[in-house]
Amino acid sequence: MPLPAYSAAAIRAAERPLLEAGRGEALMRTAAAGLASVCREVLRNGLPDRGGRGRGSLSAWVGGVAGARVAVLAGPGNNGGDALFAAADLASRGAQVRVLAPLGRLHAQATAAAVRAGVRFEASPSAGAEAYPDARAEAHRDAGAEVRPDALCVLLEADLVIDGLLGTGARLPLREPLAGLLGRWQDQRDQEGRRKQESRREHAQREQRARRQLVVAVDMPTGVDATTGECDPRHVRADVTVTFGGAKAGQFLPGGAEACGRVDVVDIGLDLPAAEDPEAWVLEDADLRDWPLPGPRDHKYTRGVLGVIAGSARYPGAGVLTSRAALAAGVGMVRVLGARAVQDAVLASAPECVTAPGRVQAWAMGPGAPEPQDYREFLMEAVGAGTPLVLDAGALEIVPALVRAAHGAPPLPPGSVLTPHAGELARLLSALPAEDGVAGGPVDAEAAGPTRAQVEAHPARWAREAARRVGAVVLLKGGRTLIAQPSGVLWAPSPGPALLATAGSGDVLAGLVGAALATGNTTAPGADGPAAPGAEGAAGCADGSPAARGSATPTATATPAGTATPSGTSVPAAEDPHARAAHLAALAVLLHNRAGRRATHASAQIREVEGVMVGLAGQASAAGMPAGGATP
Repeated sequence: MPLPAYSAAAIRAAERPLLEAGRGEALMRTAAAGLASVCREVLRNGLPDRGGRGRGSLSAWVGGVAGARVAVLAGPGNNGGDALFAAADLASRGAQVRVLAPLGRLHAQATAAAVRAGVRFEASPSAGAEAYPDARAEAHRDAGAEVRPDALCVLLEADLVIDGLLGTGARLPLREPLAGLLGRWQDQRDQEGRRKQESRREHAQREQRARRQLVVAVDMPTGVDATTGECDPRHVRADVTVTFGGAKAGQFLPGGAEACGRVDVVDIGLDLPAAEDPEAWVLEDADLRDWPLPGPRDHKYTRGVLGVIAGSARYPGAGVLTSRAALAAGVGMVRVLGARAVQDAVLASAPECVTAPGRVQAWAMGPGAPEPQDYREFLMEAVGAGTPLVLDAGALEIVPALVRAAHGAPPLPPGSVLTPHAGELARLLSALPAEDGVAGGPVDAEAAGPTRAQVEAHPARWAREAARRVGAVVLLKGGRTLIAQPSGVLWAPSPGPALLATAGSGDVLAGLVGAALATGNTTAPGADGPAAPGAEGAAGCADGSPAARGSATPTATATPAGTATPSGTSVPAAEDPHARAAHLAALAVLLHNRAGRRATHASAQIREVEGVMVGLAGQASAAGMPAGGATP
């Protein structure tokens, strides 16, 4: 099931009762044990290069902990303490560990543990002799530690760098001299990585493998906002981020997701459901098991009927792609209405589509710039009947008029989804009324008219803004597609391949989202229809409870794959049409992404969608799951 990701404030609120009960040191020891476990793993096994080329191109130290060179960037807070306890663990196993403290202060108990284990402390050029209290400095001398001024050299020579400088409450931007040190280190690290990559290619015939430095961040990489994912220009770029208690939203939002790399969660016993609803829901490829599938008593109507108005004389292919994508995704029937030329083109490609008006569970309108007269009547009927809409491309242009006409009421049926790209979202926000129609109150000047560049720079903010002002779910397409509910809750499907950036790809996605809404919203009386995501049993447990992913032990587990969902947390109730539509839309994005990995153009995406759906149905059947159920 989807992974809940929280704001930094929610995590701190969940930690507070434990800290007040005097369990702070126990929490730190648990967190540090998980951090050390991950560090030992990457030192022994390495990681695939960030290009995702698999185990044949492992980076960094491969062979073990003993003898590995480890640099620790330690800050004054709990993250710095976690890093120092982990440093002690690695040093006790033979690693050559050096600590830098550019912020000048360190956690006392963790420092003592590191000194006892033989960790060497380097004086920071920014902190000078004041970097450590006198007692600790004496202990360092007794341990034979060298005090070196060249922090940058220590960082660049390391096989592994542990970033434990700042916590989840850190504020941006970073200040000097810390910002300068991190910037120089990251720049030279990138240059060295490119040089070694070129060397590796030159000597591939000798099966030589260049080492690339690995970075493990503690809770969050320095310079990355834990809630929004916003990054300072000189933030740390980690290969693995080990986070504690629960996932943070910023680890999966644009910017932060790229900075964090792989995210591992260490369970330290926080009661997160009692703290706050998640900031975001994170979905991975395996969550496609929640796609609503037909049951043994279904027929074409209970499987969902989707109405499609897409394509025009200028772009007739859009109607074909949208309709065929919906069919491939398993919808029971597709009704194609609108321009006769488009209907003929669709029937020539998919004769099972029908062109007669009739009942539908959802509509997909707008791909391929259909003429307004081709869809306006059906759109108004849908608004009156409360039938969910997927509005894409050309159909987005009518939304501002609907908001004005609604006079503060929701202008679209509950569970409707808008699917703009960044440019379309910027135009939509600029065209909406200056007074907030749905949310109420005035709109500030920037929110009233962002540019495309602003939307691309802060996609989560603007997707939320549009969802709030329109009162509908907004699916903002991009390299990392985000989905926002009017409440502000985000859905973050794992990103798809760059191959999806091709003509017609958006038309395919519109058909998939429409199929998901139609299939997930079937309500025929007495029908054994597909179960909606989040319905009882959808996660694969016999009692309908959420199926935990991975272990809830203090050791870290990969996220989103293999992460335990915090106890008591479940996907938003299916009674909330916006949450239900957002979940369905997120599943459609996952389906599109999986298909895109094996297709170079839109028509091929549809073929791959069908293959994925057949595979999902086969898995469910083999596992004996009910309709819409997930494999265990």
